[in-house]
Amino acid sequence: VAIDWYVRNWSQGVAKVYRPIDSSQVDALPDHPVLKLIAEPMPGLPANLVWGWFLQDYKSFGNAYLRKIRSTRDGQVIGLQFLPFDMVRPVGDGVNPLTMYKYTTDGRTFDIRLEDIIHLLWSRRQANKIEERAAGVTGSKKMKLKDHHKPNQKIILLIMPKRKKSR
Repeated sequence: VAIDWYVRNWSQGVAKVYRPIDSSQVDALPDHPVLKLIAEPMPGLPANLVWGWFLQDYKSFGNAYLRKIRSTRDGQVIGLQFLPFDMVRPVGDGVNPLTMYKYTTDGRTFDIRLEDIIHLLWSRRQANKIEERAAGVTGSKKMKLKDHHKPNQKIILLIMPKRKKSR
């Protein structure tokens, strides 16, 4: 499937945020700040442009990055900057496999804290583990979205229905 299809159809999705109440109930959060970030990830740039770049890296290379832009006043996330996958490098310290990210552009390298990166990674091994835990959800492509700011929270899963093969 061409990348173009994903980019065109991304805008048709409706983002929703839910808070679990217990194991069988959720509460919708229609005013959650992440909804504004999804609708306008980078002020001044059309959202479809940012998400198009992000989806292209993810679908083509299995790796996509967003950097959280924070307010200097209170540290709240006010934007999401797309970072091309080939300009970002995960860095460890010999003990921990991941301690920060390095972003290189125009010959300059910038250190980015773990809590300021959202990394979408396609990993078949991880998808298999998730699939084993997700009862009744088989034959779907899994994506792992890890927010390093809250490592103890559950991984968000985006489950894409399996497409029928055309003849």
